[in-house]
Amino acid sequence: MWHRHPLGQVLVATEGTGFVQRRGGPVETIQVGDTVYIAPGDWHWHGAALATSMTHLAIEEIPDDGTATEASAHITDS
Repeated sequence: MWHRHPLGQVLVATEGTGFVQRRGGPVETIQVGDTVYIAPGDWHWHGAALATSMTHLAIEEIPDDGTATEASAHITDS
């Protein structure tokens, strides 16, 4: 699902192979040891590649005002 974080997010791949995409950008492959920074407010998605699994740490700071992650549309092939 497309989503965004008010203060951004850091992803650290710990197992497997996956993908991450920022809205308007290319799909990027991430593998064990890769770290990806998502800027505050950037719409993005991340998940495992087909026929594999991926484990990752998703790190985000919570704003003082409690603003939550905002979710949008589901991922499609188009």
